[in-house]
Amino acid sequence: VFSSAAKNIDRDSETVGYFDRMVFADDGCSDRVIAEFNEFIKERGQDFLEELDVWFTSRKEESEKSKDRKETGVYMVHYVEDADDLGTLQELLQSRGQS
Repeated sequence: VFSSAAKNIDRDSETVGYFDRMVFADDGCSDRVIAEFNEFIKERGQDFLEELDVWFTSRKEESEKSKDRKETGVYMVHYVEDADDLGTLQELLQSRGQS
């Protein structure tokens, strides 16, 4: 993930680099809407990931022929941020007795 981000930062033009996008609710969401969104992305996100898996599988033989292979994929995560829960990693570790 970090090497992909670095490649995108160092790119010379808009056409070079890896796919890097995000979507979020501009003004936040109620708990009810978050729950609905979670169900929506569980279904649609799973469908998309399965489609990507089929895409990779259909190219497996071609990739196996190459000696120069790299790990690649897509990572999807549903995040929910509550302003009351935001803190630093250091604060979290200290609260758990780890510093």
